[in-house]
Amino acid sequence: MKFLNGVFFIGLALLVLACQNKNSEVFNYQNYLSKGKFKEAESRLNEQLADDPQNDKLLVQLETIRRLRKEFPYTQADVKEQLHEYFPDITDEDLKQWENAR
Repeated sequence: MKFLNGVFFIGLALLVLACQNKNSEVFNYQNYLSKGKFKEAESRLNEQLADDPQNDKLLVQLETIRRLRKEFPYTQADVKEQLHEYFPDITDEDLKQWENAR
């Protein structure tokens, strides 16, 4: 009986450790988004979601990426083309300065 109790407690301890590790390994997608690597972030999140389909943190992160793409669909070239009508001499350096000024 003592043997079974020991096995039970060891199994319980391993289960608790496994759950703690899973939470600490949640992918930080914001590093990728700040570099414009949306596809890579989405791919990594989907990989983790395959292992843990009910993880609300992952689902929220994927939804954030979806909404960002929907609300801000323009590339730098698109923005430059649209602004060219108002600023014919606009350069990539101008766009960088405006972006960094915020």
